[in-house]
Amino acid sequence: MNIHTLQESEVQEAAALLLPMWVEHAKQAPELLDNSYIKNYDAVSYCRRAIKDPKQEIFVAEVNGKIVGIARVELQDAPGMYGGGQMAYFDDLVVHPDYRRQGIANKLIDSRIKYIKRKKIRICYSKIYSFNHPAQNLVKKHGFQDVYHHYYKFLN
Repeated sequence: MNIHTLQESEVQEAAALLLPMWVEHAKQAPELLDNSYIKNYDAVSYCRRAIKDPKQEIFVAEVNGKIVGIARVELQDAPGMYGGGQMAYFDDLVVHPDYRRQGIANKLIDSRIKYIKRKKIRICYSKIYSFNHPAQNLVKKHGFQDVYHHYYKFLN
């Protein structure tokens, strides 16, 4: 397995991994996400924007020339109460179903952590849907702590 940053030639494969995950999230959280909008979302352009954005990086896991996992990190300005500087937002971690439970997600998380350490960033966070227990367990395994919840109210 090879972990590297997403290249333009791999955008189609990366988008093909992202879209089913987003659709599943829309099914699980229909009050928050519009399933028909998500199904038609341009994941290819999303990946291309991330490649061009100096504050983002998408890491990919490649096995035998095939992209089997991706994970995005976005650098953000930290709120003043955090001491300023930057923090990293970890998002869009997905591994192809045929390649799960093989340590790929762990390696993608480790790659993001190494990346932000090189940038001298000391805080990273991830928003994980309340229904996604496997992802919650995965980040806890990597030392993430559950310290903040988002609450939503949906009005008619």
